[in-house]
Amino acid sequence: MSKTISGAVTQFLYDGLNPVQELNSGNGVVANLMTGLDIDEYFTRTDTATSTFLSDALGSTVGLVGAGGTIATSYTYPAIRRDHGRRRGVNARPRN
Repeated sequence: MSKTISGAVTQFLYDGLNPVQELNSGNGVVANLMTGLDIDEYFTRTDTATSTFLSDALGSTVGLVGAGGTIATSYTYPAIRRDHGRRRGVNARPRN
């Protein structure tokens, strides 16, 4: 699996369902990921320094803490719509 951002290709080496290494287009190691036994369970990411993953109560990654103990990167996610599946509009029929 790979992704391309601004022309730079990053490939991923997987151990089962989780990526454990990020590789550049020449297959050189960019970063190592320490993962757990669960899907999407990450503990650290090491490139030139080690960062620790921060997760919320749902297990979603919300940030990376650098070696100095400060948040190096943070992530936000859109709220989940609670009206998913409701019918709206002129032709909507009420549910019985």
